[in-house]
Amino acid sequence: MPILKIAKINEKSAYAIWEITEDVEKLRELVKNSANVQLPDADVTNEIKRAEWMAGRLLLSSLVKELGEQYPGIYKDEYGKPHLKEIDLHISLSHSYPLVAAIIHDSPVGIDVEQPKEKLRTIATRFLAEDEQKVCADNIELLCTYWCAKEALYKLYGKKKLVFKENLAVNYQQKDGVVDLSGKVIVNGTTETYQLQVEKVKNSLLVHTL
Repeated sequence: MPILKIAKINEKSAYAIWEITEDVEKLRELVKNSANVQLPDADVTNEIKRAEWMAGRLLLSSLVKELGEQYPGIYKDEYGKPHLKEIDLHISLSHSYPLVAAIIHDSPVGIDVEQPKEKLRTIATRFLAEDEQKVCADNIELLCTYWCAKEALYKLYGKKKLVFKENLAVNYQQKDGVVDLSGKVIVNGTTETYQLQVEKVKNSLLVHTL
């Protein structure tokens, strides 16, 4: 079980990253031997997607245990947002093969991991406001940071129906090598601001809310 990192945020909050090196059969065996960890739904037929599904839930199980709790399994609400059963903590999952990320927090939370890919340049105008486009320019790592940040905010909000370009805003500042990253969720005239953290993991970027 190749967990690359487990990091505590506070006593009831932590995140973890797993690099998938196992095949689907090995992951299935691990799932069957782990209490309350579910196998993929029948409609998940792609082998990579099945691997991500199982690795994500196994990672979440390990993270719950790291915080001194027994993993109870998860369920999804009417919007498709995952929640822990019987435990009053918030969770978020992300995957970009071969990496999987999970986070648990004592308040609503979001996490996203992505590889900086050329496609981000072609869709930048769809998810970035004009001022954000100027900041990112053609920098693929910045584009990926903004994408991950907005994905994390989207997952934190959890009710879907958000337009990345209009309802989610990201502010990126860097001074002396230190990045200050924050974001806003703007819905029905109300703005909520959140602090975010970004880090490089292998050839990917990881962003989560704090």
